[in-house]
Amino acid sequence: MNIQYYMIHCDEHHERKEVLDKTSQILGQPIKLFKGYYTKNNSVNLDEQIKYLQSIDFKLHFLNGYQFELPGEIGCYVSHHMLIKHINNTNQLNDDVSVIFEDDVDIPATLHNDIINIINILNNHKWHFVFLGSLLDHRHTHIANNIYYIDTNTYCWGTHAMLINNKYSDDIYEAHCKIQLQIDSHYTILSHQKTLNGYTIYPSICFQNLKSTIR
Repeated sequence: MNIQYYMIHCDEHHERKEVLDKTSQILGQPIKLFKGYYTKNNSVNLDEQIKYLQSIDFKLHFLNGYQFELPGEIGCYVSHHMLIKHINNTNQLNDDVSVIFEDDVDIPATLHNDIINIINILNNHKWHFVFLGSLLDHRHTHIANNIYYIDTNTYCWGTHAMLINNKYSDDIYEAHCKIQLQIDSHYTILSHQKTLNGYTIYPSICFQNLKSTIR
């Protein structure tokens, strides 16, 4: 099993660049930097949003009349989507997993071993993704240890640390092409709809240590 770590970072957020080195040092593992999409200056006009999204990936489209309310939501969604696409295109081994960090993450020194333990437990399940941290301490039915199903009655907020099963990266990519909500709520609703199998960790083991730039 190979665990590949990524961190999404926009060049425009230069004050966050040091988070990469700090996180890698704490983790004790190399982290690949993935260039995020900066959209703070983008229009929230629906036609302009569609035009921008399809210039990034022609398969991206909205469902059920949804559109992004804030420019920052566009970049956050596209950054995660395109990293999943990258993982899907470069995935070589079905037992590989990926960890996606945002550049405001705060992690424990034990995280690498924590993730190995999580994977070993979930090997008995068909799983697509895991929230390694939730801003609302989100959880539902208990699986084992600190692993829970996602609550079907609410949303799991926080994509600052996500565990991805590369075996099903194509399923995740295709599900992301149909935009229903901003990225963290989108992951949650895909679990609600049983399109993807999502889990969360409680208590959270990864946290946001900086103010979100989505607004």
